[in-house]
Amino acid sequence: MPPPEPKNKCLDCLGMKLEGMLIPPNKQKRKFWQKPSKMPQINLYLTIQFNQQWEELLEGRVKFGLKGGVLRLHLQHGNIPYEFRELGGYIQLATVGNQQQQGPSCDLNHRPTDPNGNRERGGGNVTPEATQSQSHETSQLEYQPESCKTSHETDQVSWCHITNQVSAENPAWIFEEQKGNGVLFGSLNRVKLATVNVTALPCRIQAIFEVSQRDICLTEVEGLWSSNLTRNKTVVLNRLIVEHLLVTRLKPYLSLMELQYG
Repeated sequence: MPPPEPKNKCLDCLGMKLEGMLIPPNKQKRKFWQKPSKMPQINLYLTIQFNQQWEELLEGRVKFGLKGGVLRLHLQHGNIPYEFRELGGYIQLATVGNQQQQGPSCDLNHRPTDPNGNRERGGGNVTPEATQSQSHETSQLEYQPESCKTSHETDQVSWCHITNQVSAENPAWIFEEQKGNGVLFGSLNRVKLATVNVTALPCRIQAIFEVSQRDICLTEVEGLWSSNLTRNKTVVLNRLIVEHLLVTRLKPYLSLMELQYG
């Protein structure tokens, strides 16, 4: 069965990809008193890209972005001890004029070809860490929001605060926009997320990015109401639009990715 592709429901708003790399036995993480395990470990690498997206609505359209969200991992036959989680703290997102140096970038809209010229499917495979190629294509953020004042228009810097929730079998990472610019803009390019202890085979890893109503921010509205509408009415209508987007487009998840080993 071919591996599944990442399911990014609103790719202009959020694109996510998760890669799994097997760790050689001599490089596995363990306490100094522990003997090498016969069961493998898997390094997880995350590529995630935040942007804004236009959505048609009635006779007009709205543009929205994310102020935050939650990345959840659901593990079957595996666990991630808290000390094995590497992504956290204040992270500067890479933008067009400010590319990260944390690791090779990965274009979510383009997949390389195999020797026969066929597109490789994204996700699903856990490959050996030692044989992983370090050659990746550069991700290009081509979309430029028109009139919304966000971080990339002011100083080309967007900061994200990431915290961890404690759970070995179902860990979560909470993303929050940090500088008060409204929405997240930019990307994390193949950063190390965590290390998984495989406890039995097959080991399955499901990654889901979820958002709630408070994570969604409308940045522009066109053709839905007159410009002289009162502020209170505008706030109410904005809330109704966010609720509509949440129910029709952004639930139960915004992005989903599955990996399997064994």
